[in-house]
Amino acid sequence: MKLFVGILLLTGYHRLHYWSLDCDLNVSIVANAMSRNRFLEIKKYIHLADNDHFDKNDKMSKLRPLMTKLNQNFQQWGLFHEHLSIDEAMVKGKPVRFGYKNWMLCSSTGYTYGFDTYCGAKGTSKPEVNTLPLGSRVILDLLDIISVPSDHVVFFDNYFSSHGLLKLLKERGQRATGTVRDNRMRKCPFFGT
Repeated sequence: MKLFVGILLLTGYHRLHYWSLDCDLNVSIVANAMSRNRFLEIKKYIHLADNDHFDKNDKMSKLRPLMTKLNQNFQQWGLFHEHLSIDEAMVKGKPVRFGYKNWMLCSSTGYTYGFDTYCGAKGTSKPEVNTLPLGSRVILDLLDIISVPSDHVVFFDNYFSSHGLLKLLKERGQRATGTVRDNRMRKCPFFGT
């Protein structure tokens, strides 16, 4: 399984004919590690979720156990960077024309602390959060893992920024910086140069 996952990771950024018999196309480290047929067989039958506990409201239910485990591993030593960034990352995929959108909480060095895949706007049980735009709710969801908000500064762009978000973050003691769209300034007297 480690070889299978390693090959999957490699195919994400290295595009060749791994099992080709032509020496200029072959990737020997892959071809020598696992046969093409074995790789395709594992890929066909790999199953990550228990269908008896399938959440029909979660479009990522089949992958959620893996996503949860990855996020736990990313955070196993805590959030050890002061400066954090939240943004989107596109992952190529066949079912969707342009790919899948992941929301990512990363350090200033690029270390990922958490992610979630966008599956459409979803509500929350917190009434003060439901009135915020989607991007602002994403920020609050990803920042839930921070136990001491004042230890970190979070940066994000204008997709995520809103007056309500910045107000909530300030109340929580979370330092934040973000660009802002004109229609989300709530008529604040802001003048640009």
